[in-house]
Amino acid sequence: MSTEPQPSADFQQITDHALALPVDQRVVLLHKLNDSINEEEPTPEHQERVMEVVRQRAEEMRNGTAEEVSHEEVMEFLNRPAQCD
Repeated sequence: MSTEPQPSADFQQITDHALALPVDQRVVLLHKLNDSINEEEPTPEHQERVMEVVRQRAEEMRNGTAEEVSHEEVMEFLNRPAQCD
């Protein structure tokens, strides 16, 4: 007998809608969900850099030039401090 809570109908509906989003919007959602779990609030500079990368990756995916990156590599990158040059 499983002790995991069963998702509600609302949860399933939200999940279905989220999975139907275009990939660039799913990446933004992933980052927002990750941020909601982390204790520290990201700086505006960090958020802007993330959005810059999301836009760049979405364009690469659209034109077929994207290099595959593992989830671990993405999360490591997203958790690095923003570099302002």
